[in-house]
Amino acid sequence: MNTTTTTPTAQTVEPGTPLHWFLEVWSGDAAADIAKALTCTEADALAGLLRSCGRTAAALEWINAHARSDEEGDAHYRTPAEALRAEFDELAASVSGLDLCEEDPETFGFGHLVFYKQNEDARIGFTEISDRPSDDPEREVTGYEWTADRRGSDGVSVVTASGSATLDDLDTITAAAWTWATQ
Repeated sequence: MNTTTTTPTAQTVEPGTPLHWFLEVWSGDAAADIAKALTCTEADALAGLLRSCGRTAAALEWINAHARSDEEGDAHYRTPAEALRAEFDELAASVSGLDLCEEDPETFGFGHLVFYKQNEDARIGFTEISDRPSDDPEREVTGYEWTADRRGSDGVSVVTASGSATLDDLDTITAAAWTWATQ
């Protein structure tokens, strides 16, 4: 059987309808508390509905929140580094004018994952902390350190925030990114 899958255009939802009310309620902050109790199929179904109605950021939030409780072998299980990247992708999709780039800190001198604010001279870079030297193929990422800066009118960059955390503390790392992006 030959099938073609296309990405449908988001459907229009009329304000005041039960579907509109559902989307408003389930696109909010409920994901953090409820998503971990859902099965993978339930999380996919909810995310699919949100996505089909143009709520891409909310769909990502539900999948990411659900994935935090998945164990190895579950459909949405992610290593800590994969989970961080998924959280960063969610942030980039949720905040207008935000770009997420993968860079080489040895070449560019700033970070492995770098957010840039469009039309502003502001960025935040997250650099891997590893258990071995960067040229060791057996190295594992154990955390991230970050630095945010903004270029002033005189062309000089000023550090506006910095910190570090282990991968066991993904919430601190993602909170630093969200705080920077939304200020």
